Amino acid sequence: MTVRQLKASIEQRVSKTDAALLLKLTLGTDSTGLILKADEEVHQNLVILSLKYAEMVASGTPIQHLLGEWEFYGINLTVNKNVLIPRADTETLVDEALKVIKKGDRVADICTGSGCIAAAIAGNADCSVTAVELSDKAIAVAKKNLEPFENVEIIKADVLEDPDEKLIGMFDVIVSNPPYIRSEDIKKLDKNVQNEPIMALDGGSDGLTFYRAIFNKWKALLKEGGKMLVEIGYDQAEDVAQMLENAGFCEVKCIRDTCQNDRVIIGTLKT
Repeated sequence: MTVRQLKASIEQRVSKTDAALLLKLTLGTDSTGLILKADEEVHQNLVILSLKYAEMVASGTPIQHLLGEWEFYGINLTVNKNVLIPRADTETLVDEALKVIKKGDRVADICTGSGCIAAAIAGNADCSVTAVELSDKAIAVAKKNLEPFENVEIIKADVLEDPDEKLIGMFDVIVSNPPYIRSEDIKKLDKNVQNEPIMALDGGSDGLTFYRAIFNKWKALLKEGGKMLVEIGYDQAEDVAQMLENAGFCEVKCIRDTCQNDRVIIGTLKT
């Protein structure tokens, strides 16, 4: 089977974008190489492997799990089944955070998961970042992704519990992309999303469990006048904004992402 024939066979199972990524993984060549080598024969073992991967993706395995990495905010990050796959939508949260972070600020990234937000902020702002995560398996991934950044530390903590008193009043900015999918909606998600860790998706019966904890318990980490920024689901803006105001924040506003979906709620802790 030639490269051209293999590519066509894989594209019958998955999207053209995923097909190109799978062939880059198995054949070690980019899109240009696929064109230049289109008529070359592919070793049977690589054919079998490529088609196996295509079937896995078609059955719901996230392609990122096969690749073992994914790009977020221009940074190649390690990803696996233990962390939520970084998504382009979340770059809106980073964009807004970078607008308010000042030189020397201390930033807390709550529910850090893979560490993608912490890495993007640490790599683009002159600040220190504390990444908070409960899952040991996610922490292992975050440590690998955050290793290049000297201005980042990781602490293990349950966001649904009260924070360590040593953290109280230490931070200028809190950012978070917490679990916010309603529990009953998880089974309705695309099958590839259902293969991501439920712990990183399940936001409780109304999808707002983690916002309550962050706004009412973990706001204590902020200095007076500190900023809170959280990612939200497309239909949660009104509820989350009201919760933030009720928790003692002012100047609350909603930011849309590049697809014009409500994506980020930001507020300032009243002085």
